[in-house]
Amino acid sequence: MAHVMYFDQKKHPKSAINAGTNWAESVGYVFWFLKRWIRYRMYLLIRWIPLTIQEGIAGVLGQLFLGFSRKNQIKVQQSFNALYKHRLSTKRLKHLYRAHCSYMGKLVIDFMNGLPLRIDQDVSEFITFKHLDRLDSALKQGKGAIIPCLHLGQLVHLLYALAKHPTGYTIATIFFAPNIVTYEFTNRTWATNTYLYASTKYSRVAPYLQAHLAQNHLVILFHDYGTRHQMRVPFCQGVYPYLIHTPQSVVKLHKDTGAPIIPCINTPAGVVGKTSLNFLDNSSLVNISQKYQNKSKKEFHGRMSTELNRLMNPSLRKFSHVWEEITDFATTRIADQLIVPPMINLQELILLVAKKSHQILEKSYEPGRDDASIHELLQEMFLKIRSSLTVPETILVQASETIDLSQMNALSEIQTLCSYVKNLLQKASHFDEDVSINLITQLKEELKKLKY
Repeated sequence: MAHVMYFDQKKHPKSAINAGTNWAESVGYVFWFLKRWIRYRMYLLIRWIPLTIQEGIAGVLGQLFLGFSRKNQIKVQQSFNALYKHRLSTKRLKHLYRAHCSYMGKLVIDFMNGLPLRIDQDVSEFITFKHLDRLDSALKQGKGAIIPCLHLGQLVHLLYALAKHPTGYTIATIFFAPNIVTYEFTNRTWATNTYLYASTKYSRVAPYLQAHLAQNHLVILFHDYGTRHQMRVPFCQGVYPYLIHTPQSVVKLHKDTGAPIIPCINTPAGVVGKTSLNFLDNSSLVNISQKYQNKSKKEFHGRMSTELNRLMNPSLRKFSHVWEEITDFATTRIADQLIVPPMINLQELILLVAKKSHQILEKSYEPGRDDASIHELLQEMFLKIRSSLTVPETILVQASETIDLSQMNALSEIQTLCSYVKNLLQKASHFDEDVSINLITQLKEELKKLKY
């Protein structure tokens, strides 16, 4: 059996499953049903039904369970719009959303009926490997390998395909404790080379992952599951430059151990039950790691994370309808905002905007951006703006307002903040704040001149 270790809660799985919020909990009734379906081996009743027919039924069920949820539809369609350069037509959005709902239904049905049977088959029956030699070549260094992957297709196939491979890889990965039911369905006696660490905090399991790499094992980590606390870097440098919260565990583990990073893109191979695993060329990551090894922590992590995103994130656009994490992409991963409290006076507003502007720089990274010079410019200009106010105690914001800063790079966010203040001052023309307005305009012009 696979080795399962809990770090966030007590070791009893039931206590772990009741903690936190996740997609498994949001469809808890489905998992309640799945556990009993698998336990009593009900999948044996329909094993002879052709896969295409099973998928057709599953697609309809996905439409029934998700297709009529207005809240889910709004969030997913926002994410589809964010993944493409130009706003999609209503017809295209509906088509993509139907495809997404259909796919999610197929994924659940595959957990119910396909995976419990397929996991005992030969790997070649359901996995197509592309460039597996890149992984084997990396392992010759004796430092193990870190494999970042995405929530595309049948997401557990990568784990089990490598665990069952004739080469005899030893696998370690982190999973969110409430999702343990996903692995309970397919745990097998032969999986003694598989280690599952239940934790939402990387630092708690890092020593164990480092130990695995020291033994030349594989560590699989998802690269597309993010929180608002992670550093933001470009989603895809040169194509989609807006900032996205990006996991840092892959880069941190590489920095601490020297283990090579071999990204893997896992996508459906015709049907949900079959998967293509494509191991990417990591030469650009090797070059960047060597070049910035001795730079600051932010520079090293920023450069490596930006390159990982450039290599992996185009697949999220190409296979957007089968991306499990798409629901929160627009509302969490690439979202940012400033909430302006009610009854705030002009001086407090300038201080609030200045603080947010500096935070945007501090908590993000973009290659070539001269943060020191921008910080200096902001410090100088916001001080002048505050000093120029003729009536600093004036209250222009009566009720709380939210400034949306999503889907932008750092300078665009700061310019948006400046525009908000400038518009407020222009509306209150009777306060004669022309000097302040001119200074804000000057700051915006200076920011426009910056290139990186």
